[in-house]
Amino acid sequence: MAGSSAVTRVDEKELEGVSPEKLVGDFMNQYAKEMAEAGPKDVKKRSRVPFLLVSLVILAGLLAWNIFLMIHNPPVFTQAELEADAELTLYLTAQGLAEHLNAEGTLPQTLEAVDLDDDHLTYTRLSDSTYMINMVVGETGITYRSGDHLARFERALDEIPVEAVR
Repeated sequence: MAGSSAVTRVDEKELEGVSPEKLVGDFMNQYAKEMAEAGPKDVKKRSRVPFLLVSLVILAGLLAWNIFLMIHNPPVFTQAELEADAELTLYLTAQGLAEHLNAEGTLPQTLEAVDLDDDHLTYTRLSDSTYMINMVVGETGITYRSGDHLARFERALDEIPVEAVR
């Protein structure tokens, strides 16, 4: 019976004198013969079209997302956070200038001279002991004049979120 395995009962007397190796060998030969008669099985080849379509849709989605982000650049920090950062910068700069004034008796000509330079910070020396520092955030300018109270700027320490500092 080609293609099907038939179970045949064998009497014990027929197995007398037959070695286990011969039984296994006969079984393997019979199995190989049945497999050869059955022929190669119909193996379905998977189509690559669904994979390519899914990949194309994902690629198009990523491309659209990147274009959207390039056009609509979301702000990383809010205006309030930027202003708090500017106030903190002014506070620290004013503290550094006060220390320099106490130590040297005069204000520096530039902020670079005391390593307090910032690209967005404008320093104007009005006299040997008075100055003005200004910082522009967006469309808002924040100014500190020597002698003004620093409490407003010191509060910026509490307004800046911890995540922004890290």
